[in-house]
Amino acid sequence: MISTLLIRRYWIIKNRFFTTLGLLLILPVFLNIVINLPFKRLVVNPLWNIPHEQWIYPGLTIIVVVMMMIPSVSRDLFDLRIHKKLLPALALTSISKSVYLYNFLITILIETIVYTILVMIVYSILIAPGFVVLDYLIMFPFILLFIALGANILITLSLIVDKTTLYNLLMLTFFLFIVFASGTVIEFEYFPEVIGNILRYLPTGQIMQSLRMALFSGVINWLILLGALVTIILWTFLNCILFKKRLTK
Repeated sequence: MISTLLIRRYWIIKNRFFTTLGLLLILPVFLNIVINLPFKRLVVNPLWNIPHEQWIYPGLTIIVVVMMMIPSVSRDLFDLRIHKKLLPALALTSISKSVYLYNFLITILIETIVYTILVMIVYSILIAPGFVVLDYLIMFPFILLFIALGANILITLSLIVDKTTLYNLLMLTFFLFIVFASGTVIEFEYFPEVIGNILRYLPTGQIMQSLRMALFSGVINWLILLGALVTIILWTFLNCILFKKRLTK
């Protein structure tokens, strides 16, 4: 099933190759101009006492990959569902709806791994963070965990909403949350104390804090990693139940 979904994704990307490639090149440049350069001037004394380019690099990478992931999830689980095109396709196969969603998530993650590698290369050239190979290897699993969590959030929103206007509003809210409230760009210490503490202990905030701790302090918090992994597994399980109920209505 995964191979079938991967082939399908391959043909979709192939038919939109230049659009996809263009976005992978344009988005990093655009976000560098509107996020990195202004924040570099605003944040004179970084809280981590490290170069600004290194601090913001993983966050910018995550933002671009999330932006590339939104259309992939929306197309299959929102557009096809509300237009009654998903259920007939699943009815022709012997695979269960839960297994389909698991395979769909794995397919999305494989696709985003490719995007992550390409975006990391682009940003390494664009902002020259000065990382070594080990730094990239440390970042990659944390970024993958964040993307997996983000994919589950997108799947949930795509399954519970039926109105296009509301869905688009939620997608915008999700994007703004990833940019400004998950620790990708703004450190939690810059928020009012109560809000900062709430955001810090959300799964997204925990992953970003653990990423930077591992990258800049060499300390890996395995408990947070395990907690994030368990959260992703349980959320995927709940999404499978929701997916099955939505398609049997």
